[in-house]
Amino acid sequence: MAETNAVRWKKPSLPQQINRFAREGFSPKYNVKWEDVGALDHVREEFDQHIIKRIKDPDVYEGPELLNKDAGEIESGVRKLFDCARSCAPCIFFDEVDALTDHGDESVRKQLQNELDGAEQRRGVFVIAGTNRPEVIDSALLRPGRFGNHIYIPVPSPDGGASILKALAMHKEALARRMENRARFKLMPINASVNLSSIARSKACTNFSGADLAALMDKAILAALEEKLATTAEKSGTLTIEAMHFKVALSKVFPFVSKKKILKILKA
Repeated sequence: MAETNAVRWKKPSLPQQINRFAREGFSPKYNVKWEDVGALDHVREEFDQHIIKRIKDPDVYEGPELLNKDAGEIESGVRKLFDCARSCAPCIFFDEVDALTDHGDESVRKQLQNELDGAEQRRGVFVIAGTNRPEVIDSALLRPGRFGNHIYIPVPSPDGGASILKALAMHKEALARRMENRARFKLMPINASVNLSSIARSKACTNFSGADLAALMDKAILAALEEKLATTAEKSGTLTIEAMHFKVALSKVFPFVSKKKILKILKA
C-alpha cells in the first residue's frame, strides 16, 4: 500500500538519507542575510509576516535540478525534495517553478499538488517558489492552501538599485579577500570617487533588475582588468575600479526585463 503524506512526514530522515539528498543536488541551507541582498524592503515585510513570525511563534500562527530528467524521475524528485524538507526545515524554495509546472506531464503537477496539500503533516516547513512567468503556471497551484500568497517583486527603485550596487560591491570585496592568494590581480575596494548611488539613479539604469546590476558590476570589473592588461606588462598587482570602468559597463549592459514584460507580469 502506498505510503500517505501523513505517515511520511512523521518519519525522521536518517543521516545516510540526508547525505544522499545532498549528492542528488538538493541545496544546503544558505547563510544569506538581507544586507547581502539590498533593497526589497517590502518583500522583507511580506516574508516576515508569512514566514519568519510563524517560525518564531508557531503556536500563535496556527531546489535541485529536477528538469534534466524524464517525467517519472521529476515526479520522484518532487517527492524526495519534500522528504528532504523534514531535515532542512524551515523552507523549500523552487526557483523558476514555471519550468516544473509547465513540464507537460500531468503526473508531475499532480505530485506537486499532493505535496502542497500535505501542509498539516509538514508543520514548520514553508514552501516558496519564484517565477518570471506567472501566466503559465497552472491556476490550481495558485489557490489558497498551495502557493496562495503572491508577492510581486518589481525592478528596484533608484534608491533600491543604489542599495543593491553597494551590497554587490561589498560582496565582491569580500570575495577578493578570500581569493587574494590565488588571483593574479588583487581587487581593491572601488575608488572612493565612484558614486554608486548616482550610477544607480542614472537614466541608463532605468528598469535595471538586480541581475542587471550584478552584470553591470561584473562588466565594470572586467573593463578595469582589460585596461590593466593592455597598459602593463606586470603579471600581478592590484586592480581598482574607477568611474570610467562603470561608464564602459553601462554601454554594454541593458535592462533584461522590458516594460512590456513588466505589464504582462502585472496582469497575470
